Amino acid sequence: MNHDIIHKFCRYHNIKKYTINNDDSIDVNDSVVFINSRMKRIPIKFNKVYGSFYCRKIGLLTLKNSPIYVGGSFYCDDNLLKSLYGCPQNVVGHFFAQDNPLESLEGYNNFEDLDYKYLTCDNQEELVSKHKKNIRNIRMKHLLESI
Repeated sequence: MNHDIIHKFCRYHNIKKYTINNDDSIDVNDSVVFINSRMKRIPIKFNKVYGSFYCRKIGLLTLKNSPIYVGGSFYCDDNLLKSLYGCPQNVVGHFFAQDNPLESLEGYNNFEDLDYKYLTCDNQEELVSKHKKNIRNIRMKHLLESI
């Protein structure tokens, strides 16, 4: 991606303390807040955000390009997400995903929250049960393939 596009995007969204990495992703030494924005997807790739990441109420259909690491909380509530595919792998704080038409927790592999105590979403009990079952099935499949 052209670095000028990344700089314009960051200026427009008031993202100031950032570094562009070799893979054109960005690290941000602060929180990222999308206010009064409408986007179906996050147009630039985030790597690490050392504060919180707010992408709530902006019409997202996917979490692709979300940061891999979030040092604070991750807010993706009140969007149009059906899964959490593309979400951060490591969120130190809470993960808010309520008010989305979630059908699954696919993509939620938060290393900091293996027992889902920091996740907040609608139908959480049902979705967590389904997600755990899917993870067990995937692990069993890999185990059987390795024999």
